Amino acid sequence: MTHDDDGYVMRGASKMVEGKVSRAKLLQELLSMGVETKLLEHFSLEQLQNLARRTKRLERTSGDEIKSLTTRRKAGSSGDVDSGDIALTVLDKKILQLLLASSGTISSIAISRKLEIPLTAILRRRKRLESEFLELAYSLKINNLEWRKADMLISTSNRNACSIGKDLLSHNSITSVTRSTGVHTIHLHAKIVFRNNIELSNLIEWIKSVDGVEDVIWTEPVELVGTSIARPLQIIAQDEIS
Repeated sequence: MTHDDDGYVMRGASKMVEGKVSRAKLLQELLSMGVETKLLEHFSLEQLQNLARRTKRLERTSGDEIKSLTTRRKAGSSGDVDSGDIALTVLDKKILQLLLASSGTISSIAISRKLEIPLTAILRRRKRLESEFLELAYSLKINNLEWRKADMLISTSNRNACSIGKDLLSHNSITSVTRSTGVHTIHLHAKIVFRNNIELSNLIEWIKSVDGVEDVIWTEPVELVGTSIARPLQIIAQDEIS
């Protein structure tokens, strides 16, 4: 009589239901690994034992993939490999696709069921992927509150653009300011909220009065035509390892 790597009793090629492993203990163990135990009511003790063993091995394999990926990234940062080689596993890609398609609203349990991967493995990977590859944020639907929003494209003089941007943020109608490049006369990009044309006009005049600002061009989004995640999905597909 021998034991496998996960501590389950084996005899020859078959796995035997022996020892003190109880049905309740197996179900609790499977539940902790993200398995929906309500669907296992008719499983025999031996079937539960086999399922627990295979799920453990799958989790261990997923953990090994993450360790391998981390090692590759550390090697890349030290110059041992191409620093542009950002590797995503097949499972990483599938999780990212589901997150992007749902705008991040899909639950980890739903991902676990859809991909047939233990919940604990999904939780670990999702946390890392959201931290390294996704931007998550809530945005107020100000149109429903009878407010409007616009973008300000700002030209500046010799004064430091970042200093000007900090001055602009002192106005409570300006929600963000970023440095920009492209058109050589545009140095700052500011997002604003306002209620009517009078407020918009007053805000433009105030921005122009800030030291270092030379000119302001404004543009207001009117209607969302649509969105597409096709390109992000293509980018994900290019960064894949087996």
